[in-house]
Amino acid sequence: MYKALLPDKTIVPIIGLLGGVGAGKTTVAHAFAALGCDVVSADEINHVLLTRNDVIIHLRKTFGDDILTSDGMIDRSRLGDIVFNDEAKRSLLNTYLHPMICEQERKQISSAQKKVDCKAIILDIPLLLEVGHEKWCNTLIFIDVTEKLRHHRLLKRDRWSIQKIKNVENSQISLDKKQKMSEHTLCNSSGLLELGSQVEEKLSQIIKQF
Repeated sequence: MYKALLPDKTIVPIIGLLGGVGAGKTTVAHAFAALGCDVVSADEINHVLLTRNDVIIHLRKTFGDDILTSDGMIDRSRLGDIVFNDEAKRSLLNTYLHPMICEQERKQISSAQKKVDCKAIILDIPLLLEVGHEKWCNTLIFIDVTEKLRHHRLLKRDRWSIQKIKNVENSQISLDKKQKMSEHTLCNSSGLLELGSQVEEKLSQIIKQF
């Protein structure tokens, strides 16, 4: 597994977000951003990488033309369906993309640490534990949402099938372990106003501890 050097955790607190698919990690990250935090999003980095010509060419050779849209771009949904149904193919994709994603994450963290007004750095990384990035963090926050609500969001908003949800969940570390490893918990089941209040309180607490 690719291992990036640890970022400096002594400048501003680095906060990692944990939770199941559909828990709303990105929504929580946006709430932190509204309070003056910088967000490092692995999904956004990945989205940009998948538009690069060299990446498209490599993935096309590896996974075939079925992953391409009609205009020759990567269809993220099709690629996801392929790799979440095949552990070997998922490993191939991760081995190729993760070093590039890690490099961009470190660059964004370094850039954020140079800002005088950055209160904290939020890591919105779906596979944070799987790639060992908990070592980058000063603290971890678990986003607690019922399975029923998480699945409802994925079925309605993202139009995922139950099988796809199960495939993604089975490819990740269990929620029990994520919760046990987290020092803090946020509940994301009661709307944006309540969530924002929780995030503000939690950020104040973490900064004081830091």
